[in-house]
Amino acid sequence: MSFSIAIVLLVLGLLGVVGVLVVVFILNRNPSDRATPYAGDLVQDAQALVQAGRQIEAIKLVRRQTGVSLVEARDYVRALDQGAAPALPTLPAPPMVVDQELDAEIRTLLVESKKIHAVKLVRDRTGMGLREAKDYVDHVERIVER
Repeated sequence: MSFSIAIVLLVLGLLGVVGVLVVVFILNRNPSDRATPYAGDLVQDAQALVQAGRQIEAIKLVRRQTGVSLVEARDYVRALDQGAAPALPTLPAPPMVVDQELDAEIRTLLVESKKIHAVKLVRDRTGMGLREAKDYVDHVERIVER
């Protein structure tokens, strides 16, 4: 009986570790996936890639330049492929502004690569939900990266 309990606890522990790794991976996405300044005409360049049969590259370009999710970029490129002229996807408006002191603490944590701690700090101090706090920290991170 105690052997089966030990196995169950081991499996639960492994699931917990995997869960933490997934959260860390999601919160520490590759910076190249985030919006960056772009000198070209995004719509024309995406259309050219689609016409050349390079949809995956077009999706990556749209994600990099707009910062939208994979699904939004994919839907945009699919619409281009079908001959539509969809509106270029954009990021949502920045979340509510918090006080300057908290903002400075968030920036410090981001510089130290402690994004999860920054999200927790925002949640604790503002009462925001997880999604709102993560969106706010992502917004601050984009500003810091510029």
